[in-house]
Amino acid sequence: MSESLGTFASSATGLARGPLGILALLIGLMDAIASLVLVFAKNLSPAERLPLVYSLVGFPPLLLILLVWLVAKHPRNLYPPSDYANQSDFVNLMGGRLSELRSAWAYRDLDFLYLEVLKLGIENPRFVDADLTNRYPIAFEGEERLRYEAYAFLTWNVCETIFDRQIDEDLYQTWLPIIRVENKLHRRWFEAPENRLGFKEPFQQYIRQSAMFTIPSPPAG
Repeated sequence: MSESLGTFASSATGLARGPLGILALLIGLMDAIASLVLVFAKNLSPAERLPLVYSLVGFPPLLLILLVWLVAKHPRNLYPPSDYANQSDFVNLMGGRLSELRSAWAYRDLDFLYLEVLKLGIENPRFVDADLTNRYPIAFEGEERLRYEAYAFLTWNVCETIFDRQIDEDLYQTWLPIIRVENKLHRRWFEAPENRLGFKEPFQQYIRQSAMFTIPSPPAG
């Protein structure tokens, strides 16, 4: 008995490594349940038998429909990497999907970061007033100056994150207008050499040499 259980456990472990094996285990489980039902059905009333009959009759067609749908719509998801003679084929097959997931994750991360920036901007409306930020050394004093410096550093960090993700062209083009907006608001802060120390040299060159990101003229007066 213990040997049979060990053989079953070993077989189940092997099958559970892929979606097709899991389906096979599910079918086997239902067969086992059906066998038990047949054994004990004689002790059940007709009302108690009816749901079991519906389950036994309805489950195989439902499983077949599910299997056909998986084969038709998601064939690449039916096999684990170990089923491929060359696992690089699995990587190539899944590459498009993985790229989509990476893009979605990157967008979500940027969305979360910029949402925090927007919240801080709402709480500190003077920090998103271009007339003030473009003359920040004299517009802000004391504690407010320190808070603005931290806010500007945060916004440029978000911009640098967008720059780092430009390998994803769609993502980059979606977020490029944000860099332009923040450049108009906080470029004067970025131009101070001591403020650029926290940013990578390629990003500094990208901002300072690109014609897209001009230095706003200081407001009159």
